[in-house]
Amino acid sequence: MAGDLQELRVKRISYEAESINSYELTLPEGGDLPPFTAGSHIDLHLKNGMIRSYSILNDQSERHRYVIAVNKDASGRGGSSFVHATFKAGDIVTVSAPRNNFALREDAELSLLVAGGIGITPLMSMIRRLERLGRRWKLSYAARTRRAAAFLGELDAIRPGEQVNFHFDDEQAGRPLDLGGIVANAPAHAHLYCCGPVAMLEAFEQATAGRPASHVH
Repeated sequence: MAGDLQELRVKRISYEAESINSYELTLPEGGDLPPFTAGSHIDLHLKNGMIRSYSILNDQSERHRYVIAVNKDASGRGGSSFVHATFKAGDIVTVSAPRNNFALREDAELSLLVAGGIGITPLMSMIRRLERLGRRWKLSYAARTRRAAAFLGELDAIRPGEQVNFHFDDEQAGRPLDLGGIVANAPAHAHLYCCGPVAMLEAFEQATAGRPASHVH
């Protein structure tokens, strides 16, 4: 393949939540893939000509696979619908090498993670890395409904209890996650991360405006 592109096999497709599937990608002949770090993404070069970026959600120590999750977005431009409709186990797909525009500060005393919907995917990789390093973290995870929230069982298995605050809009009378409160209660030394829809990112940027830019991701 040209440049940093490679052909990978769709080894496994799993249902994760309402409209969300995960896809495990491996080398057709097996072996190690180019390494990645928590927060990285890969680009899928789809057969309809589209290129779409998806975060890698598995542990960065797993060199033999990339796992991504795709939310079938009815309001999107068709990339996620194409993946859901056409990808099948055993297919060969064209994928870029991993890149990281959302890197984890591994030396932080505390990492506060905020996810909205499918935005949980890069944070799953971060959580796995922080657990491996023995670093402190907390997650606030918002979704429209429980049915639409992926990886709930995995999160409970990684660290049950107070590490994770789930917020489901339909169980909170439609009230959004209180980002202002989360940020206001965060210690000054904490590093804050957010991945989610545009409205959540804008609210996060407003809430963290008074914090050092180097601590806001």
